[in-house]
Amino acid sequence: MTESSRRERMVRVAVGSSALVVGLNLNTVSIAFADMRAHAFKGESLAALGWVLSVYTIFFGALLVPAGRVADRLGRRVVFLWGLGIFSAGSFVTGIGPTLWVVIAGRVIQGVGAAAIVPSSLGLLLDATPLHRRATATAFYSGLSSLGGALGPTVGASVVKFASWRWSFLLSPLIAGVAFVFGRTSLPRVPADRKATLPDVLGASIIVVMLMSLSLAIVQGRTWGWTSLRVDLAFALAALMVPAFVVRSRRHPSPVLPLRLFSLRSFACANIAAFTFGVSTGAILFSNVQFLNVVWKRSVFQSGLGLLPLALTAAVVAPFAGRLGARFGERVVAVPGAIVIAAGIASYRLLATPDVDYFSRWLPGCILFGAGLGLTYPMIAAIAVRGVPSAELSVASASNRTALQIGNAVGIAIAIAVLGDPRGPEALGAFRRAWAVMCIGAVVTAVAIASVEAVRRPHTYVELGLP
Repeated sequence: MTESSRRERMVRVAVGSSALVVGLNLNTVSIAFADMRAHAFKGESLAALGWVLSVYTIFFGALLVPAGRVADRLGRRVVFLWGLGIFSAGSFVTGIGPTLWVVIAGRVIQGVGAAAIVPSSLGLLLDATPLHRRATATAFYSGLSSLGGALGPTVGASVVKFASWRWSFLLSPLIAGVAFVFGRTSLPRVPADRKATLPDVLGASIIVVMLMSLSLAIVQGRTWGWTSLRVDLAFALAALMVPAFVVRSRRHPSPVLPLRLFSLRSFACANIAAFTFGVSTGAILFSNVQFLNVVWKRSVFQSGLGLLPLALTAAVVAPFAGRLGARFGERVVAVPGAIVIAAGIASYRLLATPDVDYFSRWLPGCILFGAGLGLTYPMIAAIAVRGVPSAELSVASASNRTALQIGNAVGIAIAIAVLGDPRGPEALGAFRRAWAVMCIGAVVTAVAIASVEAVRRPHTYVELGLP
């Protein structure tokens, strides 16, 4: 084996480990959440515990584009290694947190670290890979990300069963440590662009304040009262942040969301679709784990296994979505995909009853939802970069991911507000209402994608970082 081949493999280990740990972290938390609520934080409300899910998504989404700008200016290698360290520190704080608010602070740190890892890791892999093997390298990276997402529920459930929810976070630094060790000695030292524009930190802060205020108003509306002064003030603050963000984005040379790209119909529709997709899918694991645990009285371990077909179906279908999209066009694949997601969510709402019957009342929804998931988002991400100048492809892709994360945060907040504290005979009705909201989000996603002009383009999805 040549020195260059050995170094390329080491880079793959480093970057692949980071993709795996971020993918795992996204889905293990919904499983750990149920154990937290049952044991460590019994006295805390569902609304308070919901911040464990929300703050990670908020900070991750708000900082993605700024972190990419920092990587351009300081160097991808530096930002990647620092991101691993920050992510590991956040995982450790979350895992040992003696109180709920320390755990939430750890999740904020995790979100900052993940935002630094994601935009720098794929670029480093491509920098270290010869041009003729870059498509394969990108497919490898996307495959590990999908694998992490698919294994998340099972890994989280297994860790909770044999240890505790804390270890679902404490194991993350071990995987990140592998990425750090291999990366420190092998990652390419690409010269940083010291003339690159500084990121819009204030714009990112505005997004954080807006989403925190909106989430607070939604999740506390039931407890404080929808017409209470505190809820009104939270909604008002979120509303004020919208024009402030627009003005800031117009004035800053490197905004969090490049408003000029919204003149492209495909970019605008893709970001609307990413947001509504995030709303409809962001809280599905959270809601479904709660249903299996609360209504069907399944253990946390059983609940995690019960969601595995959903993730595995998505991982199996996603590679075919790229090929179909390249042949027939993204819209032809994504619109049916979003409808299949809506059908899967509707299946939960129509079939699930207090009587436990996994194969006839639960599994169909998992398969439908997972298939729709694998078909839809790769196409949304591809539509987002259609017609975008090559110099702005990374920004467009990161902006689309930001819209997705914002949708996830809003979806989680809405699910928590609709569910309340589901107990007793009224619990099933609360879950049916939550599923109805998610179903509406999927339908709106289909409409947004259908609004994109139909174009058949022979691009290769793995080159865009998609499965």
